[in-house]
Amino acid sequence: MNNMDNRMVDTTAKEVMLIVEESISFVLKYYNLTWNPPYNIEELVRDCKNLYFTPGLGKAIVHHCLVRNALERGQLSGFQVRRWIQMSLPRATAYMKLHFKSYLITPTRDEFYENLYMLSFAGYLCVYAIKNKKYSFPFYVAVEIARAMYTFKRSSNYYWGTCARSRIYNHMHKQIHDESEDDGFETGTEGD
Repeated sequence: MNNMDNRMVDTTAKEVMLIVEESISFVLKYYNLTWNPPYNIEELVRDCKNLYFTPGLGKAIVHHCLVRNALERGQLSGFQVRRWIQMSLPRATAYMKLHFKSYLITPTRDEFYENLYMLSFAGYLCVYAIKNKKYSFPFYVAVEIARAMYTFKRSSNYYWGTCARSRIYNHMHKQIHDESEDDGFETGTEGD
């Protein structure tokens, strides 16, 4: 199957894990941070038929407007980042399982970008965890986000739509920020 195939086909768990890992890796690299992902990205790329991540998607999920909206959605779903970071790993993992499901099904004013919000939220949590010396947390963020996304969002069209929506988002925000001095990439999680 290629990018132009519009049939409703379920994506694989490996493909979901790949887009999650590539998204988190992009965000961490943006902040000059590293991690050990659950699976080897190169092996996942080799094993997956559909590759959903693009640099444009990465650009969208680090943009401070999208990060802000992703965090607002997290709050609406009941996820308390400062509480989560204080938890032991087993409690934090259970907390993620509960709240990532809620994150995906919580209605918001802007459902069009929900897939970008989820990936941006995952990246933010990983940055926040590493900055708070919770180095094992990003591994479990990736696993639990991928599990929630695979459980509730299996259609390959959802993931192809992620790429299309990132292009739309980047285009719209380029126009918005071209009219101001803020390019949208100078803030974000740096102040945390």
